[in-house]
Amino acid sequence: MRGHLELITGPMYSGKTDRLLDAVETFGRGNVAFIKPHLDTRHAPRLLVSHGGRFAAARPVMGLDRLLDVAGRSPVIAIDELQFFDEAVVTQLQALRAHGRRIVAAGLDLDFMRRPFGVVPRVAEIADSHTRLRAVCDRCGRPADFTQRLAGGRPASPGDSVVKIGGSTVYKARCGDCYEHVGAAVLV
Repeated sequence: MRGHLELITGPMYSGKTDRLLDAVETFGRGNVAFIKPHLDTRHAPRLLVSHGGRFAAARPVMGLDRLLDVAGRSPVIAIDELQFFDEAVVTQLQALRAHGRRIVAAGLDLDFMRRPFGVVPRVAEIADSHTRLRAVCDRCGRPADFTQRLAGGRPASPGDSVVKIGGSTVYKARCGDCYEHVGAAVLV
């Protein structure tokens, strides 16, 4: 029996983690392996937490070689912050799906410079379904498709590291008009 791979993407504050929790709620938490990357240090190491305050007990994973071990025999696997996993996740997800597992994965599809983020575009290519969410622009209130990183209250430099863990003091949801371009040209 073939499983199912559902992908949820969008900018920060779009409700990706809440949607992930909603998608697996009907299966009962005892049937779901909640997985997050060890890089996500915003909350307790063994909690998957949404900006809305919802949470689930999760296993932090360092390397994808452990993904199959952590998933165990759970029929449903929920993976948050997909963008922090490396290319090997694609093969792992395909193997889990081939063995009849239902996988729901959520992550940022674009980085703070509006470039494709990590492995998420590759997972989008193999996903059975893909939902892209929108946030609310923190400046004007219109639908926001982008995440703006701030450094000292100003847009971060294009030369900054792509990975920087942070919350509302570092990242803001922005619409296309309010997003501030800095330095290099942006791919759209």
